[in-house]
Amino acid sequence: MHILPDTEEKNPLDDKSTHIRKKPATLAEVAAIAGVSTQTVSYVVSGNTKVTISQPTRERVLAAAAQVGYQPNRLARAMKSGKTMTIALWLPIQRPAMAYYMKFIRFLQARASEGGYELMLIPVTNEQAYGDGGLPPTHWPADGIIALDCSRAVRKYREQTPFDQVPVVSISISEMPNVDRISLDVLGGFEELTKTALAEQGELPTFVTIRAGLKASRELRKVGYDSVADLLGLTPRYISCVGESARAAKVATIRDVRTYGIQKSYLCWNDTVAWGVMRALSSSEFSSDTADVKIYSYGGYEPDAPISHKMVVLPIPLELIAKRAWHILHERIQNPNQPFTEEILELSPIELESHVTPRK
Repeated sequence: MHILPDTEEKNPLDDKSTHIRKKPATLAEVAAIAGVSTQTVSYVVSGNTKVTISQPTRERVLAAAAQVGYQPNRLARAMKSGKTMTIALWLPIQRPAMAYYMKFIRFLQARASEGGYELMLIPVTNEQAYGDGGLPPTHWPADGIIALDCSRAVRKYREQTPFDQVPVVSISISEMPNVDRISLDVLGGFEELTKTALAEQGELPTFVTIRAGLKASRELRKVGYDSVADLLGLTPRYISCVGESARAAKVATIRDVRTYGIQKSYLCWNDTVAWGVMRALSSSEFSSDTADVKIYSYGGYEPDAPISHKMVVLPIPLELIAKRAWHILHERIQNPNQPFTEEILELSPIELESHVTPRK
């Protein structure tokens, strides 16, 4: 019989080598590995683009910095330069659009990193983003702000004198002074989408919208749909959803179909609503009669997304928005006194073929 000798587990804390803190890497170490001066390293790691440094040299410095684990002292840099090298991104956090927001964050983070900046996420409540009351988000030290879909928070922020010179790029349809702005031609896009549905399906589509959008007289999706109906002398038809969720859209659509029958086409407030409509039409109660129904929507559906019906989508160009927002903000940081800009990006519909039945 083999008997194991008595052993005592070694406590890793007894091994001094496991918890001796290594000194932070220095510019000199990075410079020695990269074969450049410490000043060159400083220019590269600080994101200084005013100094001409070849791309191979920049890549060599960054690789050396990664090798030794160099991390710039942001506090010291901020005290010396007056810049934090940080950009604040304001995002609403109470809407069911997190996948959409995460995709935008990835695109913007890539742009910020190229410029040597860090991205700081600032959550914005619905009351701050869309309501009349409340205060703007807390101001954290940042060289600029990109605000996605929270125009009222930006307006309130601008009303506070200490912050009226902080560069802000607002991605919204609302105009406001002292702010650079990027917006989408949602009105023109929904007019085109409504006309497309009418031409393809032979009748005005039923507009499936959230209740708040139906009540807002200036909501651009509704205005675009209504304008086409008015122009052609047709009667608009709506399905109102209690909330902005696929479940709410499914419930509202099932109720409407049971009462008025299946329509040839449905124009949806956004992709979340469209998903709910497809789930309703794919239920065993209706699925045999909905093969020719077409869905028209707005948002971020990908060409390979699981959809149960033919679909035309106005995709939101998130990568282009992130690219333009970063470019405009960076220009504003470098040249604070330049004229404010406004860009309106056009929306182009794409057609998707059904290939997967959504869960019911």
